[in-house]
Amino acid sequence: MTVRSIAQSPLAPFALASLLALAGCGSAPSKPAATTTVAQAVAKIDHDAWASLGYRLDWQGFPFAGTIANPKITFVTPSANHVLVQETNSYVSLLEVNNGARRWSVEFGNSLTKFVGLNADQADANRIFVSAESELFIVAAQTGGITSRERFDKVVNTKPILMDGLAIYGTSNGEVLAHRPGATLKAWGYGTGSAIEAAPAVTTDGVAIVTINGDVLFFTPSGLLQGRNMILSSTSTNPVSSGGLLAIAGLDQSLWCFDQKGNQVWRLRQSAPLTVQPTALENSVVCELPETGLTNVDFASGNVLWSNPKVRGTVVASHNGRLVVWNGTAASLVDAKRGDLLTSVDLPGIVSLTADQFDGGNLYAATAEGSIAKFRLRK
Repeated sequence: MTVRSIAQSPLAPFALASLLALAGCGSAPSKPAATTTVAQAVAKIDHDAWASLGYRLDWQGFPFAGTIANPKITFVTPSANHVLVQETNSYVSLLEVNNGARRWSVEFGNSLTKFVGLNADQADANRIFVSAESELFIVAAQTGGITSRERFDKVVNTKPILMDGLAIYGTSNGEVLAHRPGATLKAWGYGTGSAIEAAPAVTTDGVAIVTINGDVLFFTPSGLLQGRNMILSSTSTNPVSSGGLLAIAGLDQSLWCFDQKGNQVWRLRQSAPLTVQPTALENSVVCELPETGLTNVDFASGNVLWSNPKVRGTVVASHNGRLVVWNGTAASLVDAKRGDLLTSVDLPGIVSLTADQFDGGNLYAATAEGSIAKFRLRK
């Protein structure tokens, strides 16, 4: 696997209407420059649409400008310290959180290498974890230098959950794999018997796993099995947790809830498979349901708190008692208590929305041209 670095070569950002800072690049490898110019990309930001959602543009950065042509962003991981971005040709770039300037860009592998996760180490601000299916790259946030390359015991298939110094993955052969970064060893593993494609979910006491056969398993961070159950099919989304309860949107036409002992708490049946990613709120789970649209369900009882058939998509953030819902092409603002649709706007050219903090945080929009735009809440 090749590793190519363009470390510490950002262009200086500049201001635009006192809201915009742009990041470029320094020396570039022998690949064609991106086809979309900075001016063209900036012109595509619809400031009025974002204002109606309660946000304003802070900066727009270009993590791969001059590095590769037409980058397709796959992962965006914002934190309080930096913004990590990865694209399909295996480049990872770090942007400064205050202005979008690129600090470094590193290529891990090639376009055929499968990557499953991009994480900032919560315990060490200078460590970044880049997870490929066969190995983990531990990267220094300050320089982009690789401090360790660690082979996995099995081929991993999901983004990891970080807890208690472990990175916990699901694997293609059905093993739950807990890897200890920095120690280059497997802490523990548990064979489920069927492949794991859904990302693990953090629970109050550990981690929950759902397999492609519908097995639902709960583990402590040390690998002790706490409980298990099954749904009637698989899931095409990731399970979500609020405290001690886990919600699963099933392809078996049901929204399920289990406790950490594996006991079924409730099941909400629908007329078609559930295929849209749910979101866990403090005491409820919000999910697009085939029959009722965006629906808010009480975690403890399974009672529907509200539903809105006019709204489709996944809740990606909240602010001031309002939920931000993204469906891949448009964003909606929904009243969190009643489910009323407050506004909906098309966001052409946006391919993903990621919040650095779910409630009251900043939103990072990845564009089809390969840029990242940071939006702050309007005061």
